[in-house]
Amino acid sequence: MLILFLSQAALAQDAAPAQPTELDAQNYQAPIDSEMTLWTDDASLRHDGYFGVRLWGNYVKNPLVYEFTDDTATEEVLVGDVLQTDLIGFVSFKRIRLGLDVPLFLMANGSQVNTGTGLGSIGLDLKGTILDTDDAPLGLALGGRIDLPTTTIDAPLGGDTLGGEVSLIVDKRIDNLLLAANLGSRFDKQIALENVTVDDIFFWRVGAGYAITDNGGLSLDLAGDVNYSAPLSNSAGAPIEGLVGGWGRAGNFVGRLGVGTGLTRGIGSPDFRTVFSFAYEPPTDKDTDLDGIVDRDDRCPTDPEDKDGWQDDDGCPDPTTKVMVRFVDEDGYAVEGVVSTVTGPGQEPATAEGSYEIGLHAGTYQLQAEAGGYDPVAMEAVVPSATQHELVVQMKALPATLVINVKDDAGKPLDAQWTVGGTFNEIKGGTTENQVKPGRFVIRVQAEGYRTVRQPLELAPGERKTLDYTLQPSKIVVTKEKIDLREEVYFDTGKSSIKNESFNMLKEVAGVLKDNPDITKVRIEGHTDSRGASLTNQKLSEARAAAVRQYLIDNGVEEGRLYSIGFGEDKPLVKGNNEAAWSKNRRVDIFIEERTGGE
Repeated sequence: MLILFLSQAALAQDAAPAQPTELDAQNYQAPIDSEMTLWTDDASLRHDGYFGVRLWGNYVKNPLVYEFTDDTATEEVLVGDVLQTDLIGFVSFKRIRLGLDVPLFLMANGSQVNTGTGLGSIGLDLKGTILDTDDAPLGLALGGRIDLPTTTIDAPLGGDTLGGEVSLIVDKRIDNLLLAANLGSRFDKQIALENVTVDDIFFWRVGAGYAITDNGGLSLDLAGDVNYSAPLSNSAGAPIEGLVGGWGRAGNFVGRLGVGTGLTRGIGSPDFRTVFSFAYEPPTDKDTDLDGIVDRDDRCPTDPEDKDGWQDDDGCPDPTTKVMVRFVDEDGYAVEGVVSTVTGPGQEPATAEGSYEIGLHAGTYQLQAEAGGYDPVAMEAVVPSATQHELVVQMKALPATLVINVKDDAGKPLDAQWTVGGTFNEIKGGTTENQVKPGRFVIRVQAEGYRTVRQPLELAPGERKTLDYTLQPSKIVVTKEKIDLREEVYFDTGKSSIKNESFNMLKEVAGVLKDNPDITKVRIEGHTDSRGASLTNQKLSEARAAAVRQYLIDNGVEEGRLYSIGFGEDKPLVKGNNEAAWSKNRRVDIFIEERTGGE
């Protein structure tokens, strides 16, 4: 309420203030995007591309009244009842909010109102957020507004020149409480009235909003102006107004309602004011990382969600585990030619050949794999939450077919046995066909009285292979106590060097010892005939026994299982000084001293 103290004489002399319709007595300015207050702006930042629309209503009673100073104490209501609407739209981009305010006066009355309806001053509003309370203790923004000279109503409710304002906006959030303050300056046309000159003004607003629930709360606003051209003692140039209210949300729509009154007798300070608003404002908070998930729901507000179909609603880029996928057979050997597919949460079907590395989220996946010669695999694979993980997939090989044919040196089928390192299998009538596990191994084929055959062998899954063996008569006989040599070990005359014709027999001895690891201690004895000096014969027998031991070691027998000893001419098999006796007494004997289990 504007109070100008005039005398009746002045009134009689038409001393009313000049051009009162040029004055804007509507102090209330509908906020563009404040969330928890009905007048005071806040520094809040909405996500990029956010837009909203508000329809504000504002009814004010007696914002502009003249009061006379004579004894009649009469007054003139220059502006009485005003009903105004504002259509507001706003959009956010980065840290900037742009707004448009289109005011429309639906009704106005009073002695200075010549038309009661019309357009007000269209406002172009800008807010730039510097600090947001999600990132800093205080929110801080700068505001600016330009009011265009678009007013069509003939009343003290709008300007006929370009106006505007700048402001500093500060806010603080404490749990559900928002505190906000605005300080600024508004630039208006200078108008000289009876006891006050209206010019540029300093304005202030303070507000508080409290969210009772996520969908509603209460607010309190105080606002005031200080006219630069009027002393502070002149209340006409320093109006103060209070407004209490609240808001409520239903989905994307928000309703607001407030009532207030002037607290001082100044220009635009009314007897009563009520404001109400209906707005389209989808619920949102700031989306710092621009991933479409607002910060209050975003567990990682500064790191954008990777939108890969795996836990996309938590707002965090999902950590991946580097998984090394390897395919092995039942013996742990790599399987070649595998084609596999992995599917699961956040993972498009990924097909790869052979072993490979892939980044996967923690979770359970379906893995399928195929390789020639192997049963197909369909399994669940669990990937833990870790930096690295090795997934070893065992594939069962299809059995190989092994055909073995055995005959003697005369070409006659021979009953025998075969093994690949486990139980011996019978070969009846010289032939057998068996299903065996593929892989790399050494096959042994043996028959009583014949030399054992050993052969490295590799069988691929599903392969069919035929092996033909001709066994040669054995030159040794293994008993419980002894490896009996059916031929003499030949040495160079008077020396310990073994002749070539004895190599095959000694290799057969080495093979027997390697095939029978249960024989843990073997004694190799050297003997000579009685010719020559006794001491010389003793040394020669020791050297020849040691030479046989070394030959067996060189052919793969562990040296700890063997020891040698020489007896010279002291232990003859037969007595006599003839070639027949000498031939039998000049010998190498091999004895089994220990077997596993003490046998």
